[in-house]
Amino acid sequence: MIEREREAMVGRWTGARWGLLIAAFALAAGCGGDDMTEPNDTEPSTLRVDEAQWLFSSIRGLQADAHIQILHASEDSIVAACPAGGQVRITGAPITEEVADTLRFGYDYTVAPSGCQFVGEGETLTVDGDPGVRDRSIITMVGLAEEISLEGTVAGSLEWRLGDRFGSCQIDMVASGDFQTSPTGPVVVATMSGKLCGHDAEFEVEPPSAPSG
Repeated sequence: MIEREREAMVGRWTGARWGLLIAAFALAAGCGGDDMTEPNDTEPSTLRVDEAQWLFSSIRGLQADAHIQILHASEDSIVAACPAGGQVRITGAPITEEVADTLRFGYDYTVAPSGCQFVGEGETLTVDGDPGVRDRSIITMVGLAEEISLEGTVAGSLEWRLGDRFGSCQIDMVASGDFQTSPTGPVVVATMSGKLCGHDAEFEVEPPSAPSG
């Protein structure tokens, strides 16, 4: 009975990320994209805090987008179309480890956009990155949810263009979270904090989902 409850609990964390990536690795198709060209009439600039968070959430959101268009797939990576143009390469794999009564699950990906565009409030944000940003997040669960914790990091460098401004964004963020109860069962509330495009940043983020298999 305890084992069935444990499996049901893990199943509630299943998300779009896993089905998308596992299915995509079996595909093969053509891909393409254009490199970003920097404006010639401005000097490198910096993003405002809200713009930096837009960049951060947009790049991370690509991994969990159930409607993302897969252009090419290999054993350990996919190339997908970005929402408003360009493309992104996502390399890595989900992580699932179970030893004795301890279950660890999450993901370890490198996200490398190429002319990847996002549109918001009439503006187009274009992002490039080589090698991009490494995004790693792991939930550890001991026993029947007796102890749950989250740890993760997002680190790397991206080039961006917004209107007639352009520049670089260095990312060095750390995620941490702990167990909380909810009407639907235990959940992990996670906080991401650190340096984002030159700003001190802290905000809540969604924890990774467990694989369904």
